[in-house]
Amino acid sequence: MLSAMARSLLALAGVALLAGCAGSQTDYIPNLDPVVESGGGGKVKVIDGIQMWRGGSPEKPYEIIGTIQDERVASPDAVNGLKEKVLEMVRQYGGDGVILVSSKAHDVTQQVTTAYPVYDPFMYGPWMGGMYDPAFGLAYYPDGGFFYPPTQTVTQNVTEHVLTTELQVFKYVK
Repeated sequence: MLSAMARSLLALAGVALLAGCAGSQTDYIPNLDPVVESGGGGKVKVIDGIQMWRGGSPEKPYEIIGTIQDERVASPDAVNGLKEKVLEMVRQYGGDGVILVSSKAHDVTQQVTTAYPVYDPFMYGPWMGGMYDPAFGLAYYPDGGFFYPPTQTVTQNVTEHVLTTELQVFKYVK
């Protein structure tokens, strides 16, 4: 039976593992048939020469040259990472800025199973003729026999808050 402390540590390890696996996914989809558009203005923020429009679009004529779709685990670091990734992609594809189309947060629940060895010093100690090697997770005996210690598994539901964002990359028409 697991103590409350062990369960908490396993849950934390499971969340860290899931967060590490989830990471982020950012895709650029080029617009193969751009059309000249002009908007009515709105809220704009300029970062390193790149315009980031929210709640509107540029009044000057522009073309949508592509779309950025991003999905990542929601956190303050993730939002900063998204901003940096968007700026990088706008520069890479020759855009002048982006227009926010949508940004939604939703929950994703996954089942995480964690297996860990059950350590029993009376089973693997030197008095039994062998040693437990914590680096490799196996016990060995002088006669050359190896075996893995028994394991116990814990399965938990882990919920993450995921941010899904869509932005249009635009270039001004000259």
